Amino acid sequence: MQEFMKIMIAYDGSSRAEAALRDLQYAGLPRHAEAKLVSVVEPLITTGPPEAAFSAPVIRLAQNEGQQAKMNVWQGAARLHKTFPAWALDTAVLWGNAALQIVTEAENWNPEMIVISPLNRSKFERVLFGSFSRSVVDKAPCTVRVAREVGDEEASGLRLMIGYDGSQGAEAAVCEVALRQWPPNTEVRLVAAMELGSLDNIVESAINRQPAASLFENAEQLLRQAGLRVSTSIREGRPKRVLLDEAEEWAAHCIFVGRNRHNTFSRIFTNSTSAAIASLAPCSVEVVRQEQQRRWTRAPAVTHAQFSPSAVGAKEH
Repeated sequence: MQEFMKIMIAYDGSSRAEAALRDLQYAGLPRHAEAKLVSVVEPLITTGPPEAAFSAPVIRLAQNEGQQAKMNVWQGAARLHKTFPAWALDTAVLWGNAALQIVTEAENWNPEMIVISPLNRSKFERVLFGSFSRSVVDKAPCTVRVAREVGDEEASGLRLMIGYDGSQGAEAAVCEVALRQWPPNTEVRLVAAMELGSLDNIVESAINRQPAASLFENAEQLLRQAGLRVSTSIREGRPKRVLLDEAEEWAAHCIFVGRNRHNTFSRIFTNSTSAAIASLAPCSVEVVRQEQQRRWTRAPAVTHAQFSPSAVGAKEH
């Protein structure tokens, strides 16, 4: 049976959303998938008395935004179809807080992965609505890919980085990378961070590096069996800073990190660290859910029809 995956994509027609669609061709995704592009229309912020929110101009503006959202997701689906012609595509327009609606739709639709792009919110909007990417990463029931366009993927070959601490979440991230379909010459770097009491103590550093290095053995073997080129890096410092610095210095195209109920190797990659990396990284980030069971081999829920206006229509929820 061919691999088949459900992917939900937050799309608003912005340049960031366009970059997220382009980034998907470098995510190692299967040839066949069911994808739903979702646009969320957030509440309008009005000034004046409460009844101003229900005035005719404000209602017309909200209706126009809804129509624009429908057009955006339809156009996004048309673009996505050019890259993945065998994918079954659907669209939806939701109303409310963006992060909450995306997570709720994911809980109902049950995808393996949510794809989002960071929103450029003002300080006031962050206070009012919260950080979009952090909220989705924290609350999503599945893997989340925060997509950013780096460029030069084809010329230099893909460089994938995995934050690795020996935990079940880290192992899930390794397995996810190993099971994807990557182009030739794709490189993977396993990165471990050590928080030492005294970085000047050479003996302490050597003792801690020895067990850390042994953590990589099974992960390296699995990735090499998948045909990937593997390297490792052990650095002293706080996990967030280590991964962000390594990603920038190594020019990574994507960072994979796991989410754990409990960590097994010191205090390495906590859930808050994963969310921070997803928000601040210079490249795409995938936060892999430890508890998520891989379901890529199920039959498609819809027929892979040719993309057409009648086959893809925005649904309002």
